[in-house]
Amino acid sequence: QAAAARAAAKSEDEPGAIIAALLGQKDGPQLLAKELSGKQINNDVAKLAIRTVESFGKSLPELVAALRTAGGVAEGQTWTTDQRQQILDSLAGGDPRRGEQIYRRAELSCLKCHAIGGAGGQVGPDLVSIGASAQPDYLLESLIDPGAKIKENYHSLVVFDKQGRVFTGVKVRETDKDLILRDAEDREIRVPLNEIDETEEGGSLMPGGLVDTLTRDELVDLVRFLSELGKGQFAIGQAPVVRSWQALANSEENSRRLIAGGPAAAADAPGQFEWTSRYSTVDGSLPAADIPQVAQPGGQPPIALLQFGLHVTTAGTIGFDLQLPEGASVWFDGEPLTGAQVEASRGDHVVTLAFDPAKLKQAVRVELALPPSSTAKAAIAGGK
Repeated sequence: QAAAARAAAKSEDEPGAIIAALLGQKDGPQLLAKELSGKQINNDVAKLAIRTVESFGKSLPELVAALRTAGGVAEGQTWTTDQRQQILDSLAGGDPRRGEQIYRRAELSCLKCHAIGGAGGQVGPDLVSIGASAQPDYLLESLIDPGAKIKENYHSLVVFDKQGRVFTGVKVRETDKDLILRDAEDREIRVPLNEIDETEEGGSLMPGGLVDTLTRDELVDLVRFLSELGKGQFAIGQAPVVRSWQALANSEENSRRLIAGGPAAAADAPGQFEWTSRYSTVDGSLPAADIPQVAQPGGQPPIALLQFGLHVTTAGTIGFDLQLPEGASVWFDGEPLTGAQVEASRGDHVVTLAFDPAKLKQAVRVELALPPSSTAKAAIAGGK
């Protein structure tokens, strides 16, 4: 049934979900490979399925080969020594700014798995200073062959339980009852120790072939960006800027919820809305193109809503340096913020911003600003 469904699927059907379900069964990959024999599937569907398989952390060459054949997907690019050297020799002419834009592309999933300065996924290591600690040849190798050089403590672990299920992820920790893994989707998985049948070491959770679709110049720019991280203008400064955001998703459900209470409802009850993670660039700004525009009812113009967290360890007066479009609204824990300062109690708080995206002329940037006379101590929340 899964093979037949893949044959009829289109790329927008998100084929990775059914593949991931089969990967979680002990004989699932072998059975699917067998059923794909003699079938044809959409080329893009095959590519997305292969990406799911290769991010599983366990080598499944038979299934990858079956997907390639069924989808007409050529083998991944083989990089010769000369080709690699040509990329390295071209780095001086690479543009790290363009490289940062490439790094942020959704299809590469870099932000989903790697944080920069604490903002982003935790599947792989934080890249905040990778350029200052790793040579360009290492960075290039990590992109074109992720399994060749895996950083210590980031090898995946494949766990088989007594029910025939398979779990793959990087080991986070182990308690007296559970083994906790972090999978390729940056989710924590708990496996009871008394349910584990066997374990084996896997490879990298980063799929191979991710950069095969990049042009030579794009790959040069990407490596140049990574090689600059942690240095000069690509070093994370000391300014307490917001780097991890939650953006209101553009969905019909969110639009319906806005009918009842408008943006103030999202500020007052954020848990009732659907949000999606967004991350600032290295300089601390969130590009306008990364902010979803949410349709509003009744012919009103679209609206954009952003949230970020604030942790206060010592109560007092705090303020914000806000770079927002004209007419923007700000809420602190659901209450309208009329000025740039607020009295904050000890604990966790949520700041919500709403504005007309058509008026956004530059990137959004928010910095925590404590008045000189304030005794408050606070920090912007990071993470996913």
